[in-house]
Amino acid sequence: MISLSPEVQLDFLKCLNFEQLFSLKLANSYFYNLINKYKGGLARMEFNKLSLIDARKIPSQEMDYYKFIKLEPVISDFVLDDQLMKKWQAAMAESIPLYLHMFEDGIESFAVQLEKRGDKKSRYILKLPNMPKTIEEMIIIRFWLKQLFNCVFDYALFSHIAFNPQIIDLLFDNDEPILKQFYVRSFGIFFSKSDVEFQDISQFFLLIG
Repeated sequence: MISLSPEVQLDFLKCLNFEQLFSLKLANSYFYNLINKYKGGLARMEFNKLSLIDARKIPSQEMDYYKFIKLEPVISDFVLDDQLMKKWQAAMAESIPLYLHMFEDGIESFAVQLEKRGDKKSRYILKLPNMPKTIEEMIIIRFWLKQLFNCVFDYALFSHIAFNPQIIDLLFDNDEPILKQFYVRSFGIFFSKSDVEFQDISQFFLLIG
């Protein structure tokens, strides 16, 4: 494929769905850069629902319906400069969490749940570190959030758990706001009490038709 003309390469990529594109993207840096170059004309993966959950409550008797996404080393064109590295190191030293939550039992095991009708394993579970301890973990979190920002969701639900705007801003420092939003057709935000930490949660959602 590498020997083909750019036009033929683009035609080939347009025949793939997002899951196939994503697998190809992880294969090596050439395909990663190629897909990023043409991403505006390629498919966005669509899910029925995005939600954040307490990972302890995934029912063991229903594991056949779940697919757990592996957190492997990622290929990325992201360049971490010294200034941003210092900010990340400060965030890790302060133990700034990826998730905000309303639970009082001190749980730290959260996950992103993606639901997709038509798949045998209809629910995808992505467990990102809540308290990243290394630069590599920060890069992995940034990578996977960026993949989610490139998907489309019929509905998104943040109920008692939400992404922490503070660490999202750190991960995507200097990027345009549009790059830090989920494409959704509708969304729900539910919390049991008023808290200043949760007032900016709606900024994560970009409503589409």
